[in-house]
Amino acid sequence: MNTPKPHTILARAIRSTMCERFPKCFSEFSPRPLKIGIREDLIAKCPDIDVKYVKLFLDFYIRNFDYQKALIEGSDRIDLEGVSRGKISAEEAVSARKRYRGIRNAHFKRKRDAAKAEQQADA
Repeated sequence: MNTPKPHTILARAIRSTMCERFPKCFSEFSPRPLKIGIREDLIAKCPDIDVKYVKLFLDFYIRNFDYQKALIEGSDRIDLEGVSRGKISAEEAVSARKRYRGIRNAHFKRKRDAAKAEQQADA
């Protein structure tokens, strides 16, 4: 089993904090599309968290497989309070589908490579 990288561990810890502070916006298991510009909102509302960690968290959050899957045309984008602040456009949905497939394919490739490496180590 692979050990998570330090930045992944940190991003997960920040995600837990954000889920506690903004439960109507962030979820560990059911992410919803975020409004455009939410980074600036987070920076303003979380002065106790370094800007680079806010960016790390958001990059981690929006590159997540489930987040990309949630970007469906016409879905609401939400702010920190869970209020609708726009919709997902057709172009955004198409782009998300491409990223979703890429993330999924990379995930399965890593699993195949790990299994192959384990088989070779056992041989």
